[in-house]
Amino acid sequence: MRSRFAILIAAFVFLHACAGVRSTPAGETVAIVGVTVVDPSSTQPSATDQTILITDGVILAVGPSPSIAIPSTARRIDARGKFAIPGP
Repeated sequence: MRSRFAILIAAFVFLHACAGVRSTPAGETVAIVGVTVVDPSSTQPSATDQTILITDGVILAVGPSPSIAIPSTARRIDARGKFAIPGP
């Protein structure tokens, strides 16, 4: 399951870079908040209102937004209405 999220974040970072969004400085924590996480290999429904917490390209936490503690220094990305889907 962790590798799925690694692929998810790699795809997100790649698409983010292609869109011309600034890169993340070393040590910066990014919180992708309110995203719907889709697992195409699962029969379970998509997980809505999730937060993905990333530092130095490493996923620290993924889970329901109310249960993820976001550091006050983290850069927040409002992803309500957006989807995070693992890719090849």
